[in-house]
Amino acid sequence: MELFYFYLCSVVSAKELKLNTHIIMAQEIDVSDEQIIKSLKRKEHEHLSAINKAKQTIVQSERTLKVIRDALAGYKKLGETTSASLMNGEISSKSFEIPREYSKNLTWAQKIMFVIQKKKGGFVGDVVAELEKLEPGIKRAKQAVTFYCSSLKSEGYLKFEKVGIKYRYYM
Repeated sequence: MELFYFYLCSVVSAKELKLNTHIIMAQEIDVSDEQIIKSLKRKEHEHLSAINKAKQTIVQSERTLKVIRDALAGYKKLGETTSASLMNGEISSKSFEIPREYSKNLTWAQKIMFVIQKKKGGFVGDVVAELEKLEPGIKRAKQAVTFYCSSLKSEGYLKFEKVGIKYRYYM
């Protein structure tokens, strides 16, 4: 029998990342060095797995944040265009300038309105599918279309009908 000390791996508080190292003393227990090493390696592996999961969560959160910021920037651009047009008396409060031709340089709102006008309405999935045909390789289309359809509906630019749990948007 031997007296030994070993360290448990760090414990991370849910409220703050605070490293607490606990020392536990085992009194007169017959434990081999191999068992101690095996136990410590298992704990190390558990904590490395937890760290990797946290890193993946951070990466996913950063991607989501970028989509939100891109959508917000496009929506602000839409608001500036609409406000300027209203001040000049060019459009009514519930109309929207829809381009005659599709271009990669259009705002998300313009792209969506173009597709909805062309298809005479549709669900988010329909709009996304059409955008992918018009602009192969388009990124984050589903998130952007979902956000902008909801925003354009709220602003009165799009009408909708609820079909089950989904919305079909039209003009």
